Amino acid sequence: MLVCIISLTSPGGYVGATLVHTAAMLLVTGVIALVVYYKLGLALLRHAWFNLEWVWSLALILAGATALFV
Repeated sequence: MLVCIISLTSPGGYVGATLVHTAAMLLVTGVIALVVYYKLGLALLRHAWFNLEWVWSLALILAGATALFV
């Protein structure tokens, strides 16, 4: 298990934590993309693709409505 100790008592600590988190997310996303590309191929993506713009728009509308009425 990887343990990363970053002090969050200064702005530099927050920047460091953000950089570590961003790097980890990019690494995991890249690994998942490579696994999908090499194991499943692009044919699956061509057939199983859906429009993320509609999902993103719906999420923003629901979040706005929730914030407005709650």
